[in-house]
Amino acid sequence: MKVLKVLNFFTYLLIVDLFIPCLTSEPTIYNHITSSLLVNDKELVRVHANSTSFVIPTNLINLVYDALEDAEIKFKRLSSNQKKEIVNGLNGTLSIVRAFLKKRNEEPSKCTIRLITKFIMNEFRRINDRTPEKEKKEKKCFQEHMDYWMKIRYDYNSINKDMHNILFNEKKTINKDSKWKQLMWDKWINSFHRYFMTENKRCHLDFICMMQYGYDYNAIRKHYSKIKALWEKDMLHMWSEWNFYLNNSLKELEKEEKDES
Repeated sequence: MKVLKVLNFFTYLLIVDLFIPCLTSEPTIYNHITSSLLVNDKELVRVHANSTSFVIPTNLINLVYDALEDAEIKFKRLSSNQKKEIVNGLNGTLSIVRAFLKKRNEEPSKCTIRLITKFIMNEFRRINDRTPEKEKKEKKCFQEHMDYWMKIRYDYNSINKDMHNILFNEKKTINKDSKWKQLMWDKWINSFHRYFMTENKRCHLDFICMMQYGYDYNAIRKHYSKIKALWEKDMLHMWSEWNFYLNNSLKELEKEEKDES
């Protein structure tokens, strides 16, 4: 089966050049963390073939997203003095990250822990320093984010519907065994859904990173225009992968039927 090839493709789809620069920036307060270690970790960073952007492996996207979600819950429960202590030092955030990793039974590299800690530290500062004026600007930027994500979700649902119809109702498959068709669909859609959920997290992290960097509305709009164009290209690739998967699955089925006859 070529479903693994499909999954590998989805795993390394677009992530624009925002997340890694955001993580590897070096505020002066980080006394013991060097950017060079982060940039040179080739196991964490891969360059996207069709742009100047970076791609983060799926396991790191999920880990950063989940660690941030866990840390934000803990941060909200702190008193004002405790929050001030957290944002003015590294150890507090590092302790939160390590506690999360221990709870998850995760043992990432030191580089990964640094990436996560720095990203969460930046987010704590952004939340703590946010003014009503900044919040107003962020809401305007967030609308661009939501417009993009609504497009992704709409396209995802449309592609699902079209692919399902091809498998179950088109001439070359309509007379095939219904259980076989369901099995083929489940294998495909599981990979597709994993990609979609990862893209949701990636999109959220990208937006947070831009907010941390203080991007203005025009920069945000330009960013989403760029990745919308990349998404259109990726959808064409998805269709190519689908056709490849379906045709090979049919060939395998025909071979099995022939061997049994």
